[in-house]
Amino acid sequence: MSLVFWILILNLWILKATSLQAGSRTLLREIGNNNGGSDPKDYAIELNVTNFDGVLKDTPATYTIVEFFAHWCPACRNYKPHYEKVARLFNGPDAVHPGIILMTRVDCALKINTKLCDKFSVDHYPMLFWGPPTKFSAGWEPNQAKGEIRLIDDGRTAERLLNWINKQISSSYGLDDEKFENEHLPSNISDPGQIARAVYDVEEATTTAFDIILEHKVARSLQAGSRTVLREIGNNNDGSDPKDYAVELNVTNVDGVLKDTPATYAIVEFFAHWCPACRNYKPHYEKVARLFNGPDAVHPGIILMTRVDCALKIEHILLDNELSKPSISKSKSLLPPPQPPRWHKFSLPSSNAQINTKLCDKFSVGHYPMLFWGPPTKFSAGWEPNQAKSEIRLIDDGRTAERLLNWINKQISRYEIARAVYDVEEATTTAFDVILEHKVGILYLV
Repeated sequence: MSLVFWILILNLWILKATSLQAGSRTLLREIGNNNGGSDPKDYAIELNVTNFDGVLKDTPATYTIVEFFAHWCPACRNYKPHYEKVARLFNGPDAVHPGIILMTRVDCALKINTKLCDKFSVDHYPMLFWGPPTKFSAGWEPNQAKGEIRLIDDGRTAERLLNWINKQISSSYGLDDEKFENEHLPSNISDPGQIARAVYDVEEATTTAFDIILEHKVARSLQAGSRTVLREIGNNNDGSDPKDYAVELNVTNVDGVLKDTPATYAIVEFFAHWCPACRNYKPHYEKVARLFNGPDAVHPGIILMTRVDCALKIEHILLDNELSKPSISKSKSLLPPPQPPRWHKFSLPSSNAQINTKLCDKFSVGHYPMLFWGPPTKFSAGWEPNQAKSEIRLIDDGRTAERLLNWINKQISRYEIARAVYDVEEATTTAFDVILEHKVGILYLV
């Protein structure tokens, strides 16, 4: 009878939580966060790109865990109490087991941490990594062999994460060690706040996903209005030449520019200055580049739009300083009359005349113009027509400014929708884990 009673109470509470309206979401978020009115203490150390290497280099801990998260991510917000429970064991002056593991966090939603998170191939949140502190400077890739940095694949709750740690270092730590005794699983059974927050996160992630999908559907229905905006962008009423917004690249600067850009994506147009189709296409390309490039960009930091002239020839341009700036003479009358600077142009031998030939061959450029899309740091590998699973993609529908922008919108919308769907799945899985733990705890008490 006692078991049936508790299960009925739990189910009624879940039904009540799921029926709450939007106005109650704030209340749900606050339930169970703290019992004393003060914010719970954070034990995990917040890292960013400016202190990441220094902190991990100086720590006396034998191992480090780094959690990559985003502050807007529902699953991350729900997971934080679990992570902090474990961090309390190892971090801070009151640590139960000090000097063994340093537990840290990196917010990938902060723009300064973009390259740091890319260095660890972060593609979902949260992601946890384990390893010796000094080895984190090398980053992590999914397919790297025998790396000392490991992805933690089973740390969804505090209990699971601690069990995973125990397996790595052959320990038997528990969440009930010393000060964690009152936070052992059965003691949480009477507090339904964690279940309410888990259900809230499912609702929040689902709502966000539908909002994103709806926004992209609406955006696709506004093609006529978008074309008007595109026509107006970059038009010059004074008759002057339109401004160039796309960044000109060549073999000497392509890797550096694409490595240092903070943009999430890059587009590289391969063209030839003598090509009629390229000259006709340039105004279309610059209209779109105006949206993303330059100090007055409408949408800065998202896409870096660049161009590479495959027909560019090396020309050394030297200023004749001797004639423009004559040497001092005792007799001013002997000085030649002032002459304008003279420029000497000469081309290298034809075998090396086109400096971008190897760069264009690296991308199998077979016609002009050709446009490629991908993460900036991935362009160094080049592109081949039949290569599998490349992150660099050929843009196959960018003939006009409108078509190119539509193509871009589809790529970004796919990413955002996929991210939203993942968040729904992650929040739902976490919610079921929490509910299952509480049900198991009830059986334990009975």
